[in-house]
Amino acid sequence: MKTIHRVGLCCVSVLIASIVQGATITWTNDSGGNWANLNNWSPNHVPGSWDAAETTALGTDEVVLDVSASFGTLNVGAGSGRQTLPINGKTLSVATNATFNSLGNLNFDNG
Repeated sequence: MKTIHRVGLCCVSVLIASIVQGATITWTNDSGGNWANLNNWSPNHVPGSWDAAETTALGTDEVVLDVSASFGTLNVGAGSGRQTLPINGKTLSVATNATFNSLGNLNFDNG
C-alpha cells in the first residue's frame, strides 16, 4: 500500500513540474503588432506567467506591449532585421531571465 502512495505522489510531482515550466510561445507577426493579440503568437496563446516568450522572427518588427505582462523568460532578437519591444507605460515582469541579442531592442518610454 505504501508503494502505491509513493508512486502516486511521484506522478503528481511530475505533473506539477510540467505545468509550472510553461510553454514556449513564439511571436509570428513579422510586421509587428500588439502583444495581447493571441493571433500574433504560436501557438495562438499570449505568453503567461511560466511561459517562455520568444520574439525572434526574422525581419523588422515592433511588438507593442499594449498590456502589462508577466511570464517566465524572454528572448528578443533574430538573425536579421530589428526586433523592438517598447514598454510604453506598461509593466513587463520576467520571472527568471531576459535575453536580447544585438538585433533586439527594449525601449522604455514611461515604463
